Amino acid sequence: MSGGRPFSIIYNLISRGPKTILCDFSHYTGNFQQISIKILEFVKKGRKGKINYDDKSIFYYEEKSDIIYLTLVQGDFSNIKDEHFFSLLIDIQNSFKERYTLREIFQSYAYQLKDFSRLIQPIVNFYEEKVNYVKQGCLNNEDNQRVEILNENIDDLLKAQSSGTPWTFVELNVNKIQKNINIEINSEEKIESEMSVKFQRIKEKKQRKRKNKYILLGIFLILVIIIIILCIKL
Repeated sequence: MSGGRPFSIIYNLISRGPKTILCDFSHYTGNFQQISIKILEFVKKGRKGKINYDDKSIFYYEEKSDIIYLTLVQGDFSNIKDEHFFSLLIDIQNSFKERYTLREIFQSYAYQLKDFSRLIQPIVNFYEEKVNYVKQGCLNNEDNQRVEILNENIDDLLKAQSSGTPWTFVELNVNKIQKNINIEINSEEKIESEMSVKFQRIKEKKQRKRKNKYILLGIFLILVIIIIILCIKL
């Protein structure tokens, strides 16, 4: 945790079913990505829920139409409402649906939509700063009835596991902090910006060549027409 905040949003992912990760985002590095992928196996269809992983780590999720939105949070949850993190998931979900069509979402292969990670970052930053922010009706369904939130512990889920690859509890650790990752992201953005300028210059150069070719062709045709007219007069 940083800046005196009571919690840190460690990791976010969007998955089609439990097997196909479409995109993810984190300020940190650690083994939480592998653990999160296993957590997807316990997500209930058409539900919102939270899975208590250890004393300081909770996975919040929402599954809707085979798309899973999941976030991992670490910190002190004694004075933080669950609605805050479900609001985060709603904002990510709305932004994701605005960015991509259903066709793109359901035909994409793993990590094909990874460019959406850049849009997750400002949402995460907002919810880390506005620690008491809650969207109105974030836990209501379409009929404005309050949704029941599944509250489960990883120990109970592991004991009840009856399908898939057996998996025991793994200690979750977070290694690298936000600042280092931001440097990497900014560096990547700089490279993409430079590439964009380079391609734009190449495009403009091709357009000039094409324009010059049309001008020369026009001059040639005019000369041909003049020669034909002179020949006819002679």
